[in-house]
Amino acid sequence: TDTLNVSCSANTATSIKFTTSFYDSTASGTSDYSISTGGSGELKVTATNAGWYMAEVSFGIDQTNRAVGYRLAAGLFLNGTFEKVGSTVDYFGSLSTQHPFCAQGAFIIYLNNGDYITPGCMLYSQSTISSLGLIAPNFNKDTYFSVSLLNKSFA
Repeated sequence: TDTLNVSCSANTATSIKFTTSFYDSTASGTSDYSISTGGSGELKVTATNAGWYMAEVSFGIDQTNRAVGYRLAAGLFLNGTFEKVGSTVDYFGSLSTQHPFCAQGAFIIYLNNGDYITPGCMLYSQSTISSLGLIAPNFNKDTYFSVSLLNKSFA
């Protein structure tokens, strides 16, 4: 995995798509979906079988002291539009505050044949944030994107 630096303007929720370079390997393949790169380098998982899918997004967060607080959550895009957001992790901007280690979300979503999902996150702060690093201290354990077909539609 590569570090991905994310930014947001003050008082503006910012959705961010993860690029293919954010992940360094594909653990396994399946005929239920295909993996590709979108026009902006984002990771796209396209359904080849309609049905209910479970997608899990998890990523590490840079453990650097920051003077401003932020709220961050894993998220999922559907066909390029931000669709789902997970539970938030909060950092309060104090040097004595415990840093969040990672953010994670598990999403169940119906995909038609040809629909695609992209992993990402939602970042919010009351102050402008530049270059917050999303990293993988234990890249096999806390930074991953997993997709599984739960049941195939025969309709």
